[in-house]
Amino acid sequence: MNVLRTLAVPQGEAAFEVLPAVAQILGGEHDAVLPVPAADARETARLSDALHPDQPIDDGVSLVVATSGTTGTPKGAMLGADALRASGDATHERLGGTGSWLLVLPPHHIAGMQVLLRSVLAGTQPVIVDVSAGFDPAALPGAVAAMSGPRRYTSLVPTQLVKALGDRAAVEALASLDAVLLGGAATPAPVLAQATEAGITVVRTYGMSETSGGCVYDGIPLSGAQIRIDDGRVLLGGPMLASGYRGLPDHPAFAEPGWFRTDDAGAVVDGVLRISGRLDEAISTGGLTVVPQVVEAALADHP
Repeated sequence: MNVLRTLAVPQGEAAFEVLPAVAQILGGEHDAVLPVPAADARETARLSDALHPDQPIDDGVSLVVATSGTTGTPKGAMLGADALRASGDATHERLGGTGSWLLVLPPHHIAGMQVLLRSVLAGTQPVIVDVSAGFDPAALPGAVAAMSGPRRYTSLVPTQLVKALGDRAAVEALASLDAVLLGGAATPAPVLAQATEAGITVVRTYGMSETSGGCVYDGIPLSGAQIRIDDGRVLLGGPMLASGYRGLPDHPAFAEPGWFRTDDAGAVVDGVLRISGRLDEAISTGGLTVVPQVVEAALADHP
């Protein structure tokens, strides 16, 4: 049986050092890896206390990614090499082909790790920006200029996009990319409209550590991904799904084989997934379940 090992992942160009380990993750023939931030001893200790590295783990697991959900207690999504390859291949298929990737996210989280995984799958060298001191949009023009190949991509979170939209050179750099994946949180409609007007090809992603990152792009599932709505709750399935949580074999999120039970409320309308909010934030009133985000959106649209 394999063992779970920590992988200290540095920020900035030093992250290139972990690319051989990333290739081994995709190979699935070595011990499983738990990425931890190399420069943050406190967070490393917190993750280690919760996820128990140096202990045995199922041979089918290649990567354990910490995910806190809304509880604040880290859980470890156990991902196999097949799941990670399925995710990367489906991403490149949707985007129109493999390409060069720009990393401007913490590489020990799933979104940042996926940039490295996709780069290895594509056989391309990523361009890496150090965001340990925060995201600086002024770094984007030089980083994008350093990218090569016929297709170029990056992944951002909404707060980064908002900052970038305030910097003309950063906007021009992002607009030159073939796609900017945007995930991690809901993005206000005015921000999306501003980015689109500026010529940035934004692809809104939905997913989580338990699904190897984004598995639904602009509301449409990637190849192989599945969506099911159960009493207003979003369930996700497909080859990119985690096998479960580290040390939590009976967790209800994975109670149904082949499906992950999210805490998101949503609906599929004309084949497009629409997320309305979090079920764990919903309020029951007058026999109805009210999701705060829906009310907030309605108020924002009210003159």
